[in-house]
Amino acid sequence: MEIKPPFVTTPVETVKLLMLALAKHKEGKIVDLGSGDGRIVVELAKKGFVIDGYETNPDLVKRSQERIADLKLEQHAHIFEKDYWNENLSGYTVVYIYGIPQIMGRLEEKIEEELKPDCFVISNVYRLPHWKIKKQLGTLNIYFKT
Repeated sequence: MEIKPPFVTTPVETVKLLMLALAKHKEGKIVDLGSGDGRIVVELAKKGFVIDGYETNPDLVKRSQERIADLKLEQHAHIFEKDYWNENLSGYTVVYIYGIPQIMGRLEEKIEEELKPDCFVISNVYRLPHWKIKKQLGTLNIYFKT
């Protein structure tokens, strides 16, 4: 049985910390795994980041896509109604996840297999079980894949 994290809105303060953590990484492409209402995607796109979001809830996808269109952020932001477990993440330089403990081990394996060296992984609240945290900002755990 597939474990699906519930939709939990990321606090505004955490979004600000995420932007701070990514300040020097505008050249790459970011992915938000389980993008929910698109808050992270929209806020980072407003700051010039190129970011994709994967979300399986069609209502949240529609809401996110409408907001992106209303704000004219289509060149920087995309939301896909897809399950990220079935997507290859190798084209991303930063992965953001606000997951739950039950998926973090499996996610760690997926990242190990698919991400290239020199990529960042940022998890909100919950940790990757075997990776060493490079830095913490509030509830954000920042990892660097070597």
